[in-house]
Amino acid sequence: PTPSAPPAAVLAGVEDTVSFQLTGDAYANAEGAVFGFGSLWIPAVGSKGWVIRLDPYLGAVQARIRVGDSPRSIAIAGDSVWVANDAGDASRTFHGANTLSRIDPITNKVIDTVKVEVGGSIAGGFGAIWVPDMQYGTGNGTLAKVDARTGRVVARWPLAGRPVVGCGRLWVIQHLVAVQAPEVMVLSPVDPATGRRLGEWPVIAEGLLGPLELDGSCRVVETVASQPSWSQALATVSAGSPTDDGEDDGAVMPAYATVSARVRLLDGGLWLSDDYVTHVRIDAGGRPAGAAFTLPKDVTDDGATLVIVHGRGWVIGSKTAYGIGPVSLYTGVEQADTQPVPPTQATMRLASGRIVKPSDEGGCRDVRLWGEVLGGDECGPDVFGTDMPSVKATRGSTVTFLAPDGWAFSNLAGGGPAWSARIARTRGLIGVADPTQTGMPSRLSRLLASGGGSTRRVRVTLPTPPGDYLVQLTVSFELDGWTFSRAIFFWRVIVR
Repeated sequence: PTPSAPPAAVLAGVEDTVSFQLTGDAYANAEGAVFGFGSLWIPAVGSKGWVIRLDPYLGAVQARIRVGDSPRSIAIAGDSVWVANDAGDASRTFHGANTLSRIDPITNKVIDTVKVEVGGSIAGGFGAIWVPDMQYGTGNGTLAKVDARTGRVVARWPLAGRPVVGCGRLWVIQHLVAVQAPEVMVLSPVDPATGRRLGEWPVIAEGLLGPLELDGSCRVVETVASQPSWSQALATVSAGSPTDDGEDDGAVMPAYATVSARVRLLDGGLWLSDDYVTHVRIDAGGRPAGAAFTLPKDVTDDGATLVIVHGRGWVIGSKTAYGIGPVSLYTGVEQADTQPVPPTQATMRLASGRIVKPSDEGGCRDVRLWGEVLGGDECGPDVFGTDMPSVKATRGSTVTFLAPDGWAFSNLAGGGPAWSARIARTRGLIGVADPTQTGMPSRLSRLLASGGGSTRRVRVTLPTPPGDYLVQLTVSFELDGWTFSRAIFFWRVIVR
């Protein structure tokens, strides 16, 4: 079936205007933007390449990070942001060509550069970054697996196409170049451990969006025709089950809806985009799921592209971002009450002259949420030790704990303070067991400070006696009405 036309569009307003401070021929590539660690990460190309980190909640550029001259795609994997720098065009030699730039979201600095041939968009998932050396018929047709922890290329497999992580699986999408129509895309599930292709499911289409999880099913969007106007079809991926030869007997089912506009994935939902100007959300059947809205002319003149983060719309232009506020103001449909991903260990920060990441008692690197860790964190002995980074501080000085970007220390649900800080001499804790991970025993530690309300930073005064201390911060996080209670972090502080 073909869905009916969307209702008349309303004009969106601009609430924030944020300059990327790009000079010369540099311009932002909104199609390569991704969301992670509470921020939008946007590649910018030109004579020099940059990644712009935009806080979509505060409407501010947090950092501009120098990478290769041609950053084309970005992926989130492990505790880092990974930027794919391709070889650019043939006009010159591009700095950083065929590398991945690894960005630490705590320091906003490139901490590693991985040499690997980049021939298309990368993907992150299953503890790795997946890098193709070809996309449309050139190169050797291999897929590189880069370990997200070590930054090393650990495998190269003969898999041609664009990698995608979706519906809980790794996929490659290969475009078979046709001399004449129809063109064919081949969707293949891949075992991320062995690189084994588990199936080959052909689709007659010019392009594929997805696979993606939508309304409890795995979906793809097929580009049936892009010229002279867009025509796209929605289809379902049937995962199937392993056969005797180890392959998956799934398939891409026939299309169940067709729409005559470009379909884009925004904020976990499908949207129709008419020349990037008019937007309307659609349901799994391709029907309008709210009113359409149109972007202002002065915004669209900047070659802008809409992105949506937790219900808030941002239009990314070549050198400027425009905040249009909650899209529900225009669509008349409230954002789905989707639980955000809780903050990770990598997003917590202690500022004392320099930024230092937290640890836990055994040196593990995962945040521990009270409701999930009563049986332990499964990554080391649940005893206090000294195998963690240390912070140097002067006697009686003040240190600052910073909430992850976009989050606040708060406890909307009540039941205790939003945060509390305890301190103990390290030597008194070494070897003390904490099997249920409730933190420092009160008999061996003392309360430094605690507080309620909502704040993005907490300041604590350290003791005056010099020594080796362990500081424990117990916090509840809040974002968009969601509260995650009793996350515990530790820092080792050397007071001099």
